[in-house]
Amino acid sequence: MLICGALKLLGPLYLVLPGIIAFHLYAGTQIKADMAYGQLVRHVLPGPLTGLFAAVMVGAILSSYNSALNSTATLFSLGIYRPMINKEATDEQVVRWGKVFGWAIAAVSMASAPLLIGQASIFGYLQKMNGLYFIPIFAVVVVGILFRRVPPLAAKVGLIVGFTTIATGYFVPAFQGVVTAMHEFHFLGAVFVSLVLVMLLIGFLRPLSEPWKQQHSGDVEMTPWKYARPMGLVLLCIVMAIYVGFADFSVLDG
Repeated sequence: MLICGALKLLGPLYLVLPGIIAFHLYAGTQIKADMAYGQLVRHVLPGPLTGLFAAVMVGAILSSYNSALNSTATLFSLGIYRPMINKEATDEQVVRWGKVFGWAIAAVSMASAPLLIGQASIFGYLQKMNGLYFIPIFAVVVVGILFRRVPPLAAKVGLIVGFTTIATGYFVPAFQGVVTAMHEFHFLGAVFVSLVLVMLLIGFLRPLSEPWKQQHSGDVEMTPWKYARPMGLVLLCIVMAIYVGFADFSVLDG
């Protein structure tokens, strides 16, 4: 987990830095934001390497798409179909309906892909859509780790209310002005805090009789690494340093 967190810190290098370079090279031109990266690649790399880079990009996109489909089909078949729809389902039935659901998701995703053309930034749009499920899940995880007497009902309420609230702010015209006035990220932060408070209130009103405890099965070695906490603190410090380095604090003067 710590290694994944360290690799995630490389994000500004391959996500933000190319955009900054493209801005300085093409500012004032007619190149649109979603075309700047491709133009930068053609500008910087020689012809043979441009083709190789395109092949790498296509491979990365397809692998990410396939992994997303597999994860979605697994979540449906093992998390919804067997426990909720058909509890007596055989392994063959679970696999078959997982494939059917995967095909359905693939068809919907390909049909909706052209809608991204009208977005000013595809990356920004995807980050916006990720907030629909990431913020409720993150709130549930935080409450579940820190407060052991909060019941499962709170998690269910948090997921449903969080998704509904964010979707309403994004897609219902009457509430879109509120999101725009707050900025999307501030809106997500406010929803996160609200969900935590709602789940804590449910835990206060209907607490578990005994604190929940993780029961380790013993199948996997779980001895903590003695440097886990120091390295985690180092990663947090690096994240804060990146934020301070890129943040524009001049807006606080007003």
